[in-house]
Amino acid sequence: MWATLKNARHQAETQRGFTIVELLIVIVVIGILAAITIVAFNGVQDRAKQAAAQSAVSQANKKVLAYAVLNSDMYPPDLATVGITNGDVMYQYSFNNNTSPRTYGITAAKGTFSYFTSNTVTQPTTGAYQGHGKDGRDPITNLATNPHAASGGWGNQTPAGSTLSYVPNGAQDGGYAYQITTTQAGQMRISTSHSVGSVAAGDVIAVSLDINAPIATTAQIELGVSSSFPKSAVFNVPAGWSRVYGEVTIPAGTATGAVSVVQLFTPNSVPSGQTWKASRILITKGAHMSAYADGYSTNWVWTGVPNNSTSTGSPVL
Repeated sequence: MWATLKNARHQAETQRGFTIVELLIVIVVIGILAAITIVAFNGVQDRAKQAAAQSAVSQANKKVLAYAVLNSDMYPPDLATVGITNGDVMYQYSFNNNTSPRTYGITAAKGTFSYFTSNTVTQPTTGAYQGHGKDGRDPITNLATNPHAASGGWGNQTPAGSTLSYVPNGAQDGGYAYQITTTQAGQMRISTSHSVGSVAAGDVIAVSLDINAPIATTAQIELGVSSSFPKSAVFNVPAGWSRVYGEVTIPAGTATGAVSVVQLFTPNSVPSGQTWKASRILITKGAHMSAYADGYSTNWVWTGVPNNSTSTGSPVL
């Protein structure tokens, strides 16, 4: 009898389940192994995307050069001409056959990885050609044609009789700034003329610029399009240098047309004898970016004459 009880007790002891500590250890080990597997898998995927982007831009580069050999050193008008189209890999292409030497640039992106080649960079290089978006992002266009007030032309100012000038080394970055000194109390208005392509009802135009305000106040952005002057919401402007940002939605019923003027103004009256400065204006349609960039910024390019044209490049994050 005693032997039978002893044997039953032994079986019960040997058949007991896992303790909580043992289960936790198993769960932790499984989690670690899963994490290692996921990291390794993601690493393999990333390397595959990088290799695909490199190979794609290399093949596109060879086709562009082959086209030039057969066409008096003229680069193709687009990549489709040489049989390159978007698919799993997204391409960007720029060329200029009117300069000496002629130039071209190709950027290929797979996921968040991009490589480029050009007439001077013959091997696939990580990043993007100037003016292109990189790492799979679309390029941004600054529609301000005189963003740094470098050539004057920032338009009229109020109150009436206020002094207008363009000040070298007046901006935060040492560049030109537009300066206005009020001669009487009233709304302070800085106007700048720009032709922002064609806009229609529902379009969102984002405007940001550096402002050096002598007092803390509120302001709005106003656009002139056709006979309409839609405004942004009111935002705060602190005293001193700051970067202000406003979005203007083109209202329903607005006739399609170009934005002829962009204005920053104070809804309330400001005192006389105040000096305001403004510079580094960024105007974007659809895509919004409050950080400043123009044709002199890294990976950006002017689309025409510097300081007198739009500019494009990779988004500044």
